[in-house]
Amino acid sequence: MVLILGIILTVVGYILRYQVNRRKFYRRNAAGVELFKTYAGYRVTTKVEGLLKLIGFVLIFAGLFFIAVHFFNNNMARHYRDKAAKERSK
Repeated sequence: MVLILGIILTVVGYILRYQVNRRKFYRRNAAGVELFKTYAGYRVTTKVEGLLKLIGFVLIFAGLFFIAVHFFNNNMARHYRDKAAKERSK
């Protein structure tokens, strides 16, 4: 369950960051300058996109953390199972 949650969070975070960067790319003109209709639109858009990129980064980091926890727990469980099996066989 932790592995699935980690994968989902990582993919959602990547998609979120991709979409924000894609919108930013298509908002540029031939000179590479971002075009906005109003100053207020510029301020709101950049703040919201910055927040979404931060949320995407946090989701990616949390997903990778959950994936690492899953593999760490499996390795520790295997270690203790093997240790218990060795003690029983003595």
